Formats: sequence, C-alpha cells, structure tokens
Amino acid sequence: MILAAVLVAAAVAAAPPDGTYSYSLEQSSASIGSATVTVKHADAGIVIHETQDLKLPSSTRSYAIDETLDPATLSPRSYTGTYTQDGTPAVVRMALAASGVRATIDGVSGVSSVTLPPGTRSAYIVELSLLSGYLFLPAQVNASHASKFAAVVPSELTAVVNRVDNNMNPIRPANIPGQDVSLSIGGAVDYDIWYDPLSFTVHAVSVPTQNAVFRLTKYSAEVKS
Repeated sequence: MILAAVLVAAAVAAAPPDGTYSYSLEQSSASIGSATVTVKHADAGIVIHETQDLKLPSSTRSYAIDETLDPATLSPRSYTGTYTQDGTPAVVRMALAASGVRATIDGVSGVSSVTLPPGTRSAYIVELSLLSGYLFLPAQVNASHASKFAAVVPSELTAVVNRVDNNMNPIRPANIPGQDVSLSIGGAVDYDIWYDPLSFTVHAVSVPTQNAVFRLTKYSAEVKS
C-alpha cells in the first residue's frame, strides 16, 4: 500500500495549487480588464476554468475557457473557449493528443486539424491575454524540459513556435515577491512569466512590446464554482 501511494504521488507533476486566482490586466499602467482562473484536480485530470473581461479602445471582449490537463505531464487534453467580441460569441472546441490537435467551431461544419510546427514535441495552449495558459506554462516547461514548444492559438486555429530564452534579462515588475524567477519566452511576441519556483504560482506576466502587465491580485485555496 505504501509503495502504491508513492507511485501515485510520483505520477502527478508539480503544478500551481488548486484554488481561485484573480488577476488584473494593465496596459500602459491603465486597467484594461480582469480575469479569474480556478484550478482543481479531478478524476478527469487538472480542470481549469477562466472568465475574463477585457475593454480595449476598439472593442469589448469577454472569454470563458475550460481546459483539462494530464496530471502527470501537464499536457492539454481538451479545450473549449467561448470568445465574445462586442456581444458576438464564437465557441472553439479542441481535442489534443500526441497524434495531433483537432478543432471544431460551433455552428461551422467539419473538423480542422492544427499542424504543429516542425521540431516541436510539446504543445501548450497560450494566446491573447488568457491567464489560464500563462498560469501553467512554467510548470509545463519544467515537466517537459522543453527548450521550445508549440503555442496553440485556438482562436486562430494555428500553432506557432515559442522558445525558452535564458538570456532575455527581463525587467522585474513592481510589487511581486522577491523569490520569484522568470520564464522568458521568445516568439512572434516575447513575454515573461514571473512565478514562485517552489509552488509554481504565477504572480505576473509582462509583455514588454505591448507595455502590458497582468498581476495576481488575490489567491484563495477554496475553488469557487
């Protein structure tokens, strides 16, 4: 029984703790929205839910995201995203496996295959301002030891190469814990994720070229439904 318990524990990758995470979204020091992410280990895997409201000069957007990760590898298994712009929603559903990524859009017939960039063995969902992707990325990279990966962008039904860059020397955002370290990613848009290396809690995400910073404002161990 003791051996069995050790084997079960070893099959679970280090990841941000279960609970509810609230983030503020800022651009040029002005508030542009907020996001709430809940994380819970369940029979289906690690279940993530995010709601986000975003107010941009040109549009108002809201997102509702449901994603399931494999608890052993932190690889995404399934994803449903509702993207609403100026009151018009679009729903994208994805099934992800080692064999590839298949996507459907509600109201549109057919199934689309998302081709992963050559040379990438790991695929993670990272796009837009969605914190659910950034929240788990440091733990995912830690679990896979990936130096590059496919960043899947559901809203565009595509995937692009992101590379871990250990030489970026990013500027530390104000008011984040002193023990935080950065995961710097280079791609079409560079970004830095600041997180606690022991708990993998993400305290901030900075996107220098867009002058944007997303900050953790509250964490509760209780998962709100």
